[in-house]
Amino acid sequence: MVAQDGIRHHINPSKRQLAREDERKSTEMTSSLAMFVVALVACVAHVSGHGYSTDPPSRSSTWRFGFNTPANYDDNQLWCGGFQTQYNVYGGKCGPCGDSWGDVVPRANENTGKYGRGVVTRTYTQGSVISATFLLTANHKGWVQFSLCRLSSATQVETNECFTPLKLAGSTSTRYYLPNSNVGETTVKLQLPAGVTCSRCVIQWHYNTGNSWGVCPDGTGALGCGNQENFRTCSDVAIN
Repeated sequence: MVAQDGIRHHINPSKRQLAREDERKSTEMTSSLAMFVVALVACVAHVSGHGYSTDPPSRSSTWRFGFNTPANYDDNQLWCGGFQTQYNVYGGKCGPCGDSWGDVVPRANENTGKYGRGVVTRTYTQGSVISATFLLTANHKGWVQFSLCRLSSATQVETNECFTPLKLAGSTSTRYYLPNSNVGETTVKLQLPAGVTCSRCVIQWHYNTGNSWGVCPDGTGALGCGNQENFRTCSDVAIN
């Protein structure tokens, strides 16, 4: 401040001004910390699980089992394009074989697509109990379900509506809930329906993870509720 005598005098800020400045800085720090925590939680919530069907082998994985098919080195992450793409872009929709919903049909892992070469890897008997194995390279809880689609021709492209969930052998349930967070292979027993035969059927493996926080049907929040990351693979089989 310049006084009438032309001399600049320094006026110390009042205690009230200092308090306001401290409060402003504290608010900014709190806001920044809150934004960091939210971002960190979001990252943790959507750490990806990974896996695929090994028996019957998925279309993207048949090359691993001696079949002369294109190699997909990312065969363990057919995750519908990723969580953000699946839910924020396509409203939860996913290609029947794990591709992003927005990909051009036939998508890469669908029949007649890049990996859908029509190579039948397993032949079963109608009405029998079969073993199905899947590999998790990263386990994020949740549940697994196998479904069956009967193709009417060698060029038919499967749709989500074509698949019917297969029951677990000796059970009325179609979902296998992961009992722990172990990685590796898991084998389940499935009941094939009687009277269903096909030279070309597709078995879909669907993994619904359970490691994201969301809103439950009763309005409470919990791990495993709400939208979860999904993985899918498709395998070509025959049923006599």
